Amino acid sequence: CISKYWSVLSTLLESSSTAIIPDSIKGVICAGLLHSTTNQEDELVIAWTLRYTLDAVMADLLNENRTSTFSWLPNNDGALFYADKCFGITSITNDPSFFTFDVNNITMPLDDFNEIPVGPMSENPPKRPYYRGYY
Repeated sequence: CISKYWSVLSTLLESSSTAIIPDSIKGVICAGLLHSTTNQEDELVIAWTLRYTLDAVMADLLNENRTSTFSWLPNNDGALFYADKCFGITSITNDPSFFTFDVNNITMPLDDFNEIPVGPMSENPPKRPYYRGYY
């Protein structure tokens, strides 16, 4: 799951059209990728971090309420802060220097340190039928 989620998010991040993927969405993606690097010891947490990021992206693109909210996953103006901080790469990494423009000046997303709900990927199924092929 991690490689699929990472690949989709990186592809969206590299979209050249802001009409398709607005900067605020790119900021959400960047924050999610950055946060995934803070949980490098637990692959299940990384997978769910990326899944929640992808779910937030889909909700934001469809102008719907997010089903889950986390302090590290910004929206609106908070997401714009991260919009130009990251670029997509095809390989998964736990080192933000591989996908950020200036790792020495990057501010990691605020984390309230609440646990990320995890479980088998078959739990918490997506609400939209067209998601089924992605999980």
